[in-house]
Amino acid sequence: MRTLLAIPSHQSATAVELIVRSMWPNATFVRLPRSVRTSVPQQSIAAAQCNLCVFDLLGLGWSQWSVESEAMLNILLAGRSAVLFLPPGTGGGWLTDRGSGTSLQPRIMLQRPVSAGALREALHVAGKASGRLSEIASQRQRETNIRMRHQPPHAQTREGAARPPFKRGTSLSQDPSSRIG
Repeated sequence: MRTLLAIPSHQSATAVELIVRSMWPNATFVRLPRSVRTSVPQQSIAAAQCNLCVFDLLGLGWSQWSVESEAMLNILLAGRSAVLFLPPGTGGGWLTDRGSGTSLQPRIMLQRPVSAGALREALHVAGKASGRLSEIASQRQRETNIRMRHQPPHAQTREGAARPPFKRGTSLSQDPSSRIG
């Protein structure tokens, strides 16, 4: 499990890492640097490849729900499942003001303070959702590979892209799909 963490406290991030590693021993982690966010933070290639996100919305500077912060969160999540830590009390409006059904990715929202048991359960649910999303992507890739294998040999180039069959009555140099370069 590749996990992207955006948690401001080093101690809290380490605690989350320990819990995730107890569930998935081969887990790897990428941490977004701490800072107040007024825009979507830039992600490294390693961060973009994570399939589970654990974010503290207060630490990201998005303690209060707004259309803008919801949009920035959706961009940052990029379709990945997430466990989100909400501020205590009303949850900064994330529980009540948030548009229903606006999120396409599975999200589990935990209001601070969070117990280790609640976090473990949330990670389990988000991890299963993340696994299903990865499984769907893998299935689509397998289907594409199977389709490519079942195409007649003349319909594939060395790169695997389909091309029209050689036309009768043309020389090899006249066939545009056979040109090199």
